[in-house]
Amino acid sequence: MAVCTSVDANGFVIATQETPCISFLLLTPSEFSAVQAAAAPFDYAQAFAFWSFAFGTTLLFWLTARGVGTILNLIRRR
Repeated sequence: MAVCTSVDANGFVIATQETPCISFLLLTPSEFSAVQAAAAPFDYAQAFAFWSFAFGTTLLFWLTARGVGTILNLIRRR
């Protein structure tokens, strides 16, 4: 759990109840790693791979539906 802290005149770190925290914020190691992961640079290659997969899947479903519709129309006309 993050704790808002400040440094007193003697150089000691003390917890404060400031809202919002305007001095220092102490984080646990797991919170720090989560912040670091969120601040990672944007990966354009991964974003392109995800977009390509999503668009390709949508296109595949559309082509499949169109093919099934064409076959059903051929069957109905006979």
